[in-house]
Amino acid sequence: MLCLLILALCTFRVQNKTKNLKTKIKFKNMEIQRKQEIEQEVKRRLHLWIENSSFEEMSAFGSYMRFEMSIGLIGYPFEKKNWMKDNDFERFITDDELRSDEVDTIITYFFNIANKI
Repeated sequence: MLCLLILALCTFRVQNKTKNLKTKIKFKNMEIQRKQEIEQEVKRRLHLWIENSSFEEMSAFGSYMRFEMSIGLIGYPFEKKNWMKDNDFERFITDDELRSDEVDTIITYFFNIANKI
């Protein structure tokens, strides 16, 4: 039994290291500091949504595209909710950044987390 537990733990660590390596390779085109700024901004905006509404409302019941639009990294495209301050969802990234694999990976990561809450 202990052997199975150790094997499972080792497998998890190897998979986790491989995943981290892939993530590091994906972010080679964007400066690490900028990637971290975008991650923090997505996290802040997601927190505002969850605090004031729900994942279901922000994502129209699980739509990735609607989730991305609600995060509003290039600006919130809909009529603002009454709890939104004027500067909460202003443009934060460029169009080129939006189209990058790096930003897509960040948004997908937070979408998957929020979808499980």
